[in-house]
Amino acid sequence: MPVSLEIHIPISPTPMFLRQTWALAASLRRFGGEVGRNATLTAWVSPELPGLPDLHRLHPWARRLGVRFRWVDEALFAKHWYYGTALARWAGPFTADVVLMLDADVLVCNSLDPLVAMVAQGGEVWGFPAHFSPFTEEEWQALFASAGLPPPDLTCKPSGAGFFDAAKEQRMPPYFNLGVIAAARQTMQQLGMGLIGEMEQVNAYLDPAQDPQRSFYRCQMAIPLSIARHGLGWHALDVRDNFPNDVRFEQAYPRALDEIRLLHYLRKERGVNKNDDFQSAVHYGALLRREGLEGSNRLLQLRLQALGACPLDGWLQRQRERWLGGTRH
Repeated sequence: MPVSLEIHIPISPTPMFLRQTWALAASLRRFGGEVGRNATLTAWVSPELPGLPDLHRLHPWARRLGVRFRWVDEALFAKHWYYGTALARWAGPFTADVVLMLDADVLVCNSLDPLVAMVAQGGEVWGFPAHFSPFTEEEWQALFASAGLPPPDLTCKPSGAGFFDAAKEQRMPPYFNLGVIAAARQTMQQLGMGLIGEMEQVNAYLDPAQDPQRSFYRCQMAIPLSIARHGLGWHALDVRDNFPNDVRFEQAYPRALDEIRLLHYLRKERGVNKNDDFQSAVHYGALLRREGLEGSNRLLQLRLQALGACPLDGWLQRQRERWLGGTRH
């Protein structure tokens, strides 16, 4: 029997995030292999619309692509804002053999079958190490001590150690980029137990009001605390499984470009800016036609072109016509 997969992403109910959700779901079905065609995809939505409307009714394309919307608990969102949305998806219970936590700005570019089969074989947490560490080794030790944990095992190397000067000599616990986290069902369930509390431990240590820059990564910092508290093993994912649209990674891993499984288009330069390019039909169309894109940004463009027209754009046009009292059909 094939290994089953479920995917969870955090979003806001905005055109940008909804268009990214469509692109992720469509690329999952088109390029994700057998496991991608059969995977479930749940979008955990920040409760930012009055009345929390039925998004499945408003967005029929989601049902056709197997996307399920779930509103995040309003009290959790009120307390922790978007950070609560990011961690709410760990509540479970999970049902598939493998659980994949993704950011919305991730595109499936090649079959996920090998990745999911590998993750299913063991009980470890799989993640791609962050590009650099936000803490010195002494600060990591202090964070773990403040959270009531023994000293951390600082054997994880930042993924940018080869080309980011600040990361060259850094060592850290399994501090993963939150864009792609994978584990077998039981392991992911353990990782999620008390994860909100781990983030609160980070808040107590850093104080977001005093250290807003580093506190921005509080969700990522909660992961190594939970791994340590539950005694979980971990592995570093291959760069192909969380490849950033960053020229430094392209130069360091030129052979990986043709084999990228999960492309994380988090960078906002070199001709692609997710905040702008996914905002509207006009901006998205411009991205598809844009000339001069290179490397991973060109791969992003090619995969998006292959997906065809975004049905969200047609829905928005119909809504505009209704709002304006138009008569076009």
